[in-house]
Amino acid sequence: MIEEEKKTRFESWYGMPVEENMDIQTEVAWSNWCVAWDAAFDWFLKSGGYICVINGKPPKFGKP
Repeated sequence: MIEEEKKTRFESWYGMPVEENMDIQTEVAWSNWCVAWDAAFDWFLKSGGYICVINGKPPKFGKP
């Protein structure tokens, strides 16, 4: 599910589809997004799975 969520959030955030024949700009953005997403997820797991909740709502990473 994490790969599909990563793809969905990228497409929503940038308004560019992730597909086999992406232009170079989208491909670079997608590659950078994947690295950042994976680093954030790894940090989350290493922290014991805790996140900060602000105003009673969990933080969102881009618009779903």
